[in-house]
Amino acid sequence: DIHLTMVQTLAITGAVAPKQGKPRSKSLNLRLTENELIKIENCAQKIGKTRTDTIMYGIKLIEDELKK
Repeated sequence: DIHLTMVQTLAITGAVAPKQGKPRSKSLNLRLTENELIKIENCAQKIGKTRTDTIMYGIKLIEDELKK
């Protein structure tokens, strides 16, 4: 599927925001559906962050909600 190949290529070679703060040295491999990957890519692009920063932002929102 050409669309999936394009998404996978973007996921590997997509624009990366400048590195800031503490360097990340740990890795986590996730198995995602095509739709899940597209959602992460779209969110990251809309907020101008990397996929990792976007996911961490979502986790922070959940943590903040759980503290209420």
